[in-house]
Amino acid sequence: MPGCGRRAGHGVPDQPQTARAGSGRGGQHRGGPRRRRTANSLLAQRAGLRLDDKTATWTATNQLSQAKRSVTLPRVTVGGRWLGQNTDVKKPTAFVDDVVSLLGGTVTVFQRLNDAGDLLRVATNVKAKTGNRAIGTYIPALTADGTPNAVAAAIKAGKPYRGVAQVVDTWYITAYDPVKDASGKVIGALYVGVPQTAALKNLTDAIADTSVRENGWVTVYSTAKADAGRVIASSLDGAAGRTDLDAVDADGTGYVKEIVTRATALEDDAT
Repeated sequence: MPGCGRRAGHGVPDQPQTARAGSGRGGQHRGGPRRRRTANSLLAQRAGLRLDDKTATWTATNQLSQAKRSVTLPRVTVGGRWLGQNTDVKKPTAFVDDVVSLLGGTVTVFQRLNDAGDLLRVATNVKAKTGNRAIGTYIPALTADGTPNAVAAAIKAGKPYRGVAQVVDTWYITAYDPVKDASGKVIGALYVGVPQTAALKNLTDAIADTSVRENGWVTVYSTAKADAGRVIASSLDGAAGRTDLDAVDADGTGYVKEIVTRATALEDDAT
């Protein structure tokens, strides 16, 4: 789970008061390590992920820009079985659905697209806006502003990624692990995750029911680099999900940016 900063205020919402506090960095969702271990263990039991001699052609869609391009890649297999190109949620996808049946949540097998490190979803139970499995979409190595994508950069370097990430259109608490071939080259990644709203439901419900005096409110902000300033939970209707990093108070102080900056510098459990 990302770290978070929290703010409590009183008065009218568009002119917040200056009382503020930051919370220390939070831990991961408690089911995360077990999901990750189980998925990786099942992959190992099935002799791992391999690239076949045969190829498959994909219409690869950038999940940020929606730009499309045709690519031909070696087929991805698990246990000698091609994962296919299944978009139908009612039709089973090998390995992915086996992990989901054990643990729930979402699971994706990625294939590395190119030397840049773009990651193509070749098997998943994550849904696109159409309601179909979001295969064929890819995480670009670079974000819209040209900076490296944190997930793609970690996988390209052969390292895991833990934290929040936008999966297609939804924020998830995630774990991505690189998958390597026999020579040690990164050929893909294995992802497991749960929607952040589901993982933090107890927190969001508690915050939503919290009041401070007559017109007070409480808001929790993400301090993760990927979504700094995004409202995780709030007692203000409609606030959750929006990004308030540039918000200022009645004195013109950028209070959200200040909270996020201070919170990331705190030791665990400090305020």
